[in-house]
Amino acid sequence: MTKDSIAASRDARGARALRRATVHDRLTTLQVELLVFIAETLGNPLALLVSKAHLSKAFRGAACAAQSTLKHADLREWSRTVNDAAVHAMVSKCTQLSTLNLSGCDKITDAAVVVIASGCKQLTSLHMAYCDNLTDAAVVALASGCKQLTTLDLHGCYEITDAALDALASECKQLASLNLSGCRNITDAAVAALASGCKQLTTLNLRGCDKILDAAVVALAAGCKQLTTLDLDECDELTDAAVAALASGCKQLTTLDLRRELRGCDKLTDAAVVALASGCKQLTTLHLDVCHEITDAAVAALASGCRQLATLGLRDCNKLTDAAVVALASGCKQLTTLDLAYCDNLTDAAVAALASGCKQLASLDLRGCKITDAAVVALASGCKHLTALDLSGCDKLTDAAVAALASGCKQLTSLSLRDCDKLTDTAVIALASGCKQLTTLDLFQCDEITNAAVAALASGCKQLMTLDLQGCYKLTDAAVGSLASGCKQLTTLDLAYCYNITDAAVAALASGCKQLTSLNLNRCNKITDAAVGSLASGCKQLTSLGLGHCSKITDAAVVALASECKQLATLNLYLCCKITDAAVIALASGCKQLTTLFVPYCDNLTDAAVAALASGCKQLTTLILQGCKQITDVAKVALTRSHPFLRLG
Repeated sequence: MTKDSIAASRDARGARALRRATVHDRLTTLQVELLVFIAETLGNPLALLVSKAHLSKAFRGAACAAQSTLKHADLREWSRTVNDAAVHAMVSKCTQLSTLNLSGCDKITDAAVVVIASGCKQLTSLHMAYCDNLTDAAVVALASGCKQLTTLDLHGCYEITDAALDALASECKQLASLNLSGCRNITDAAVAALASGCKQLTTLNLRGCDKILDAAVVALAAGCKQLTTLDLDECDELTDAAVAALASGCKQLTTLDLRRELRGCDKLTDAAVVALASGCKQLTTLHLDVCHEITDAAVAALASGCRQLATLGLRDCNKLTDAAVVALASGCKQLTTLDLAYCDNLTDAAVAALASGCKQLASLDLRGCKITDAAVVALASGCKHLTALDLSGCDKLTDAAVAALASGCKQLTSLSLRDCDKLTDTAVIALASGCKQLTTLDLFQCDEITNAAVAALASGCKQLMTLDLQGCYKLTDAAVGSLASGCKQLTTLDLAYCYNITDAAVAALASGCKQLTSLNLNRCNKITDAAVGSLASGCKQLTSLGLGHCSKITDAAVVALASECKQLATLNLYLCCKITDAAVIALASGCKQLTTLFVPYCDNLTDAAVAALASGCKQLTTLILQGCKQITDVAKVALTRSHPFLRLG
């Protein structure tokens, strides 16, 4: 080869190398852009970029570069491990973030939020629900550093006080959505500051802020004219004056929650509802549950004034009669969701009116209402779009009512027939034939049900995920075998008080229903360790298991659970008298997510078991030790010191 040819060859190689480098540079640039696009399209860009960084050195480099351009980050899937250091590392790489979700990351402290406030100045949306170590200092830092915030979620950050809100009101003038649910230290003064400083608020959640009085709501009504969504659930001291102010000042309200589910309410009367009906014509969602003073006159006013209502909660408004529901059926034709549970003055006439007037109903709760088959037949004929129906405690219903539903309401996905004890296999077989889309069915205490009914369900309702058969004592292993074979998507199953169930049934479930997360076998006293061993091996996603009164259970069963079911959060071992400290020590070692443990009358347990729980189960919130005579007060006191929010019984 001549010198010229050697030189030409060298030049050609150089040119090819240059072209390759140019193409590589272009691909690298394109790769970053594509990575961000693909990652954001898939929903959680940070998760994709971090989890796939091991694929290649080139991908890792591109992923690192891509992180610096990310606008959105969601750390919820790592919530149990994310700490201040992790947040610091993320902020140092993701400097362009506009939205960040840290909900459930309960290990982070104020220090993490200070870093966010310093490094993410462009942040507009921040979710920190249940980050319960945070104090006012975190929010003050945010207010100072992130002045463009429009959305902030502090749900369950119970240490927050008025000082935090004062800072937000002063610095974050663009806030449009704020969630303070469970922040029980908030007072009227803080809400007044928000109303004065954050004029663009459209969504505010004050659920459970029980120090709030009328003055706070009056201030909101005067200052936040753009409010469309307001949650005042469990703000128990509010009166008609507060609601009247809202009706006068917040004409754009579409969603309002005034329910009082925990303690009930006698401070809100018809006057409040009449004011709403007059002033808030755009209301689409209103909850008045357990407002006991509400009468037909209030509901009639709503039906006349708020014709766009789609969702209405009137649970346990026990002064209402058929006249209220007839008015709704006439005036609110767009109703899709209605809760009339425990309105026990209602009769078939009310339901017939709904069926005739509210053809768009998709969800209806009639728990505890004294209706008969005639009401359900009317629903089945008139409300073809029903997907969820609760008839719990409607104990006059017979198979004829359910057969009508099965024929008329083919789109049902959720049905509760709890305590409808006149129902037989005929009703369930009709459902299995007609309602193929059922995912949730409650047959609690329908004690005439036999294996034939369950076999029909297993054959006809393949999408079932939640099934309650508690108290259906005629069932045997054959019924459970049918479910295990036909309902592969089951996640929740209640077989408590099904006395004939044996290990064979549980083994079938463990083999066929791998997605089970909750199983109740309380009072299935033929169950032995073998059954629990099968569950532990086959159902590794179990989070809740009831074995109360299963007296044959020993330590071996619990050790198997502790070894295989790492996500277990709730375990009932009531009167499992063969259990010893060894079982609880295994649980404490293997089930770090345990929150609830029932071991009443397990009288072999000693202080050693309690000590193991104290050191191993940091998330424990409920522990029932009644009748455990060897456990001393000293051990209990030590446990409550390490777990200050523990309910100990």
